Amino acid sequence: MIEGLARLHARYRGDAILDSFPAADGTWWRTKCIDSASRLRESDDPSAEKTIAYLQGVADDPVVLDLLDRTERTLNHGDVHVNNVRAGPVTKLVDWGAAWAAPPAFDLAFALEPADARYVRYAAAWAEVAGRPPDDDRFAREHTLVVVAMNTRYLRFALARFGADAAAAMIETAALARRRLAG
Repeated sequence: MIEGLARLHARYRGDAILDSFPAADGTWWRTKCIDSASRLRESDDPSAEKTIAYLQGVADDPVVLDLLDRTERTLNHGDVHVNNVRAGPVTKLVDWGAAWAAPPAFDLAFALEPADARYVRYAAAWAEVAGRPPDDDRFAREHTLVVVAMNTRYLRFALARFGADAAAAMIETAALARRRLAG
């Protein structure tokens, strides 16, 4: 599956077809943060105050917005997890309803980190299509951006499902990644 994602990402990076997909850009980021804060406010959950404050503060984070707006995007499946992988002679990803234009690291957020040994396989498969390996520094920076985005994106879910301590841990993880991006 890692190699298949690499080929997909290399093939569609910067492609004009991406204009027809939703994009992981500054507008998406602001909308996601503001909508999540608004919905939490409506829930009347007293434990949501810290999460709401975080979402309001990060919605206009200049480092995140700049990276999202200038990072080259590619076609992403948008929902890579075990239930959307069909193994067989050829491994296939199913359920493309969440497909979007985003940095490749968004598809790999929960499957692969830059230091992961499987990244070597990803980079080799990318090079087969692109004629050169991916830029390791760019991938590492995009992965850090994804740590911010995913921990922010699922805050409302985590608060509702796992409670304030889980949300606080996600906020701290995102804050640490934001400091690395700004650093």
